Amino acid sequence: MKALFLWFGLIFTVSGADDAGTKVKDIKSGSEVRILKVGIKEAVVGRLDEADDFRLVLVLKNAQAAILKEDVLSIGVRPMGLAV
Repeated sequence: MKALFLWFGLIFTVSGADDAGTKVKDIKSGSEVRILKVGIKEAVVGRLDEADDFRLVLVLKNAQAAILKEDVLSIGVRPMGLAV
């Protein structure tokens, strides 16, 4: 229950915010992120590698995946060092 509360407490919605792009760029590399994508029911969970104006690059186990920002509905962030 505590973990669920922390996830919802750290979620911010990318769509609709004027400075969402700068907020996403401010997420530190290595932070655990949970991304909800357009048309996909399950969230993509991984560690943020880098973020630029067009995409987010995540490390998923032993692979990397790039997600276009236009495909992102929301992003939940768990900063590094926060253990639950």
